[in-house]
Formats: sequence, structure tokens, C-alpha cells
Amino acid sequence: MDAVLSKEPPDLILLDISMPVMSGLDACKIIKNDPRSKDTPIVMLTARGQGQDEKAGISAGADFYETKPFSPKLIVERVSSILFEGMI
Repeated sequence: MDAVLSKEPPDLILLDISMPVMSGLDACKIIKNDPRSKDTPIVMLTARGQGQDEKAGISAGADFYETKPFSPKLIVERVSSILFEGMI
């Protein structure tokens, strides 16, 4: 992950909680604790939809949490709002 962040930080990151190498929650914490990417918005898209899952995602630093299945239109609207209007 350090190699990615050492280049140019992304404008926005989409994460799932369930990922093969590390959990999205751990990745989110690492990203938000790195000064190069601490302000990068993180949108979590995940099948884990219980209240404690969403709370864990937000606590890890996610700016937006949406459960699968989700409306692609909603995600496009949210990403557009974050990137072009600076709103979360």
C-alpha cells in the first residue's frame, strides 16, 4: 500500500470490508493514518450490512458506507458529490 501512496494519492478510494490480503477496515485505518492520504475520501461498498459493521467502517475512517446490493446510480451520485462538490 505504501508504494501506491508514495506516488500520487488517489482522489477517492472504494473499499470492501472483505478483501483477500487485508480487511478493508485495516486498509481504511492505514490510509487515514497516513499524512499523504488522510484527507482522501473513502467509500465502503460491502455486503456486511449490520449496524456494528457500519459503525466499524465509519470508526475506521470511511466517509460513506453502503451495503450490497446497492444502486449504481446512488454510488455515482455520491462519488460525484464528493469529487466535484467537495461534499460527503
